[in-house]
Formats: sequence, structure tokens, C-alpha cells
Amino acid sequence: MKITDILAKEATIMLTEPLKVTFGDIKEVKTLFIKIETDTDLVGFGESCPFEPVTGETLSTEQKALEFLSPALYGQDPLQIEKKYIILWMIKLSVTPR
Repeated sequence: MKITDILAKEATIMLTEPLKVTFGDIKEVKTLFIKIETDTDLVGFGESCPFEPVTGETLSTEQKALEFLSPALYGQDPLQIEKKYIILWMIKLSVTPR
């Protein structure tokens, strides 16, 4: 089994109640839904919901990270989770300023 595609879709989700934080009320969140397809019927889903005031990440930076990291995952077995973690960690180490 191998990863054949990684797709992302932006969405804006309205909260049922505002989230109160020190700098105001948040009424909606922007998120990135991720779908990982394989050469079998197995499909995986994930989500990236960056919160810029806390993490410094935005939907744009999350999409760029996905575009940068995805090629390393194509052709990999999605069930070998530890191997994926090591691959992504090694990529991070190679581009992180020291």
C-alpha cells in the first residue's frame, strides 16, 4: 500500500458560540482539511487549524508546508507512521536555521 495523493481544502467554520480570548471574541475559524489517498481503498483525513496569534502559523504557511513536505510522503506506506515521522523530522532538521 502506498500514498498516491495528498489533497487540501480550505474551510471557514462558524462557531456555535464565540470563543472569548484576551484580545476579543472569535466567531469563526479557518481550517485546512487534509485527505491522504492510497493505491487501495484506504483514505486518511486530517486537519490543520492554525491560530496565528498563538502559533504564528496561517493557512498560507500551512499550505506551503504541506506543498514542501508532501513529495516526501508519496509512495510511502501510510501504516508505517514512525517512518513518516522520521522522514518529516529529518526534512525539518535540514531546513531549520541553526
